[in-house]
Amino acid sequence: MGDTQVITPDVVALREEIGAPGMLVLQFAWEGGGANVHLPHNHYPNSICYPGTHDNDTAAGWWASTNDKAKTAFTRYTGVQDAAEVPSKMIELGMSSVSKDCIMIMQDVIGLDGSARFNTPGTADGNWVWRSKSFDNFTAEAENMVALCKVTDRAPPGKYDNEDE
Repeated sequence: MGDTQVITPDVVALREEIGAPGMLVLQFAWEGGGANVHLPHNHYPNSICYPGTHDNDTAAGWWASTNDKAKTAFTRYTGVQDAAEVPSKMIELGMSSVSKDCIMIMQDVIGLDGSARFNTPGTADGNWVWRSKSFDNFTAEAENMVALCKVTDRAPPGKYDNEDE
């Protein structure tokens, strides 16, 4: 794991002392073995899980550029081998986590590749320019997210009580 992914014990102690949630990023989970805090089975309730953040590539872009060791670990953990399934599996893992919240980028919800990346730290140009042209064509993705919210019990209380399971 790179230096940007290392949280020192004193930072963890401070975060816990003030009750701030931890940040868990699934793209960081696939190296370092089974004790890696970013792996879903190591998540904890006072945390927020992200498949990736605004500073990471999209999940599809991550898969396209990550190393074989990380791909093998991801495949062993999830059973996913098809690159097209990586974004939805990352979201499913985050939503299934015990983390109190899961935040994902729209580019992952609709399965876009690295060309839709929001931000590349350390670069001055080309950041924060991705825009969806329209949300009219995202009916299937919206239905999938509603279903995932229901099955992971992340829907707002009462939101879908009158709908079929």
